[in-house]
Amino acid sequence: MLTNDNFRNEFTKNEFSLVLISGDGCANCTTMSPIVQSMGRKFDNLKVYLMDANENNKDINTYYDVHQVPTILFLYKDELISKVQGYQPEEILQIYLESKMEEYKANHMH
Repeated sequence: MLTNDNFRNEFTKNEFSLVLISGDGCANCTTMSPIVQSMGRKFDNLKVYLMDANENNKDINTYYDVHQVPTILFLYKDELISKVQGYQPEEILQIYLESKMEEYKANHMH
């Protein structure tokens, strides 16, 4: 579970992280939740987090400048690759993640 205290540490443990920040009564958040979770099943190197935009997570929201829900954060280690707001179709999200992962792996090979 992500908290104000552990989020940077959590992200550095993973190659890639996908975070869905949602709020109560947000229809697009409800729609995005299973889509984001399915990405975690499609990519072995992707850790998925579902998070409420509430007081417990205000530091995360401030750090990543999140002002609306749903917001999806995509990270390589603890480096933000992208922040997308609103509904994203599953196919588009998957294609986007695949291309970004390849790009980051190519640029971060040792």
